[in-house]
Amino acid sequence: MKKIFFLCGLLFSLSSFCQTEWQKLSATKASDFGLSYSLPKTVLYFDIEYTKTTLKAGPYFRYAEKLLGINKPIVADSSFYSLEKATAFSHAAIDKNSACMVQFKSSLPYIILNSDGILCAVNTTPDTISVKIPELPLNYIQKSAPARTQNVLSEEALASGSEAKMAEVAAKQIFRLRESRTDLITGESENAPKDGEGFKALIQQLDEQENALMALFAGKTEVEKQFARIKYVPIGDEVNHQVLFRFSKHLGLVEKENLAGAPVYIDLKATDRKQFMPDPKQKANEKKGLIYNIPGKGEATLSYENKSLLNQEFTMTQFGIQANFPTNLFNDKKAPAKVILNPETGAIIRIMQ
Repeated sequence: MKKIFFLCGLLFSLSSFCQTEWQKLSATKASDFGLSYSLPKTVLYFDIEYTKTTLKAGPYFRYAEKLLGINKPIVADSSFYSLEKATAFSHAAIDKNSACMVQFKSSLPYIILNSDGILCAVNTTPDTISVKIPELPLNYIQKSAPARTQNVLSEEALASGSEAKMAEVAAKQIFRLRESRTDLITGESENAPKDGEGFKALIQQLDEQENALMALFAGKTEVEKQFARIKYVPIGDEVNHQVLFRFSKHLGLVEKENLAGAPVYIDLKATDRKQFMPDPKQKANEKKGLIYNIPGKGEATLSYENKSLLNQEFTMTQFGIQANFPTNLFNDKKAPAKVILNPETGAIIRIMQ
């Protein structure tokens, strides 16, 4: 993890712990016992799951219904995408617009910052420094197409010359495989394996050969699960039907500027917006204390083709307010106050003394 160095010059003395995830800052008299830090803002991440389906026509699709009774074989190569679902989570990012300064009365207090410079604690070691972003799943093949279709054809089929004759011989080969499987299952086969594992392996081999031959008539289908992550930074205002990204049945997930895709909309509304209440006891020229967040809550909704993909509530700093904690409590030499803050929201978790 990259290490963040804070440029303090002569103003601050910095004490670095062996863990590079966090830093301890102690104020000095030269800086008038002031220390700077940042608060977090909420970032929303949307994980999109969709599938790519690839269809490939078999060389004998014209004979599929006549020889095997297959009504709807794949007659042309194609591919298409379908949007399956969306999940979401929130994570903290440094709020560059909320650079704060806390001023103590002595060098006794200290603060703990994480690697982003976000305040995590005062006069104590925090329980949690940072929360890792979950990894996005890797794309994977959900349904694979039969392989080696040409290799399963008998010598008779390969030597027949005409396509119609090759299809006819391949169909007969399918029926022979089915007959062999039936004989094994009913116990009529003289060459049936004695042990269960050998029997299972032989049945699997027959199934694979039949599926490969059937693909010559019905065609192949491959389904691949694909994943993408969309980052969204709320600005504090409610959002009504804003395009988050676009999705095309022919191209998959595309940028919101690409009109080839249909829009996926985001709606964001405050479900608990905090209101600032000034402290009547605080004088206008009084120095600010320890600034922290009181987050609100917001509800995000994703919709696509008039259907809801996701509806989820989040704790959000953008719908909250900032408040002050008096710093004189941190200077008590006998029992200094200790504060632990949530690095994800900037809210006070616990106050101890």
